[in-house]
Amino acid sequence: MSVKRTKKYNQYIDFVLKGKSTEALRITADATSAQIKALCPVKLGTLRRSIKVVPQGKEYSVQSKLPYALFVEFGTRAHTIVAKFAKVLTNGIKFFGKKVNHPGTRAQPFFRPAAILVKRKIAKIWREAFNGYKL
Repeated sequence: MSVKRTKKYNQYIDFVLKGKSTEALRITADATSAQIKALCPVKLGTLRRSIKVVPQGKEYSVQSKLPYALFVEFGTRAHTIVAKFAKVLTNGIKFFGKKVNHPGTRAQPFFRPAAILVKRKIAKIWREAFNGYKL
């Protein structure tokens, strides 16, 4: 027995599938954000609080607008810091001089490992989003 699908039926199916896939994308983005926040190194919590799910049309991105997020993720190599707007470099307590040789910072990856962990869960998330859906 075959079922004849009308144009309206096909449009309805497309509408339902798009809604389900949009929901699954949002759930995936939320899961990614939660995993990134769980792996994020915390000193004051500013970096963790900056991680947001941002809708971009039909897609979602998980991002941090803080410029130093890249330095935390990838680390920095040794470099020289030179005073530009003051006579000496200071942290408010101690004076360091006109220039300082910074040893660099080690990488503390949290975005990439989170993406790998969530990648393993995506099939389950999408299966649950379409659970019970029958044509």
